[in-house]
Amino acid sequence: IMPIRFINDDTIQKKDRFIYPEEYEHHLDYVIISNEEILSRTTEIAAEIKKKCLGSCRNLELICVLNGSCIFFHYLLTALARERVRFGFDFIKVKSYEGVSTTGNVAIKELSNLAEKLKGKDVIVVEDIVDTGTTLNNLLPKIESDYGPRCVEVCTLLDKRIGEKKDVSIAYSGFSIPDKFVVGFGLDYNETFRDLLDIWVLTKEGIEKQGLIASYS
Repeated sequence: IMPIRFINDDTIQKKDRFIYPEEYEHHLDYVIISNEEILSRTTEIAAEIKKKCLGSCRNLELICVLNGSCIFFHYLLTALARERVRFGFDFIKVKSYEGVSTTGNVAIKELSNLAEKLKGKDVIVVEDIVDTGTTLNNLLPKIESDYGPRCVEVCTLLDKRIGEKKDVSIAYSGFSIPDKFVVGFGLDYNETFRDLLDIWVLTKEGIEKQGLIASYS
C-alpha cells in the first residue's frame, strides 16, 4: 500500500485563483485540490505502479470505471507511458449514485469482451473516488470470478473519509479527503461539473440546485 496525500478538513483554496465557467459562480464554494496537485500526484502513482511492476507484474491491464474516472485515467495512462510501462486498457460502466448519495445498488455494464482481455492478467481498476466502497465491493468479486485475472488491485484518485465503509483494499490512492461533496476533474453532480480542471466543494446553493445551471446576469 503506497503513501497517500492527506487533505485536512479545513483545507480551502480561494476560488479567485482558479478558472471555471461563469455559470457555475453560485454553485462552487472553494477548491480542495488543484489541477497542479492532481497531475503531480498522478505522476507519483505511475512511478509507484512501475516500481511494483518491475518486481511482480505481468501483462498489466487497467480498467477505467466510467464516467467519473475518465480524466484521471487519461493522465494516469500518459504518466505510465512516460515511465515506459507496458499496459493495456479497457472501460466499464458502473452506476451507484443518484444525486448526492450512493443508492447501494450497483449496475455493471461491460463495453467489450473482458473475459478475453483479463484472463491471467494483472488488473488495476481505476476509480475517481471511493467513499462507501459499495461500488468496488460489488465490482471486484465480479471481475475475479467472471474473468479469471491473475490479480486485481484498485487505484483511486480520491479516498473519502466517512464513518461507515466497506472493507476494500486500495493499492494506489491519490488523496484522502474529508467527507464533503466534491466535483470536478471528471467527478459530477447529476452529470454537471465534470469539466472543471480542479476538485471543488459545492456551496449549499449548488447542492440544492442538484446540478441544474442557470445563467446569472
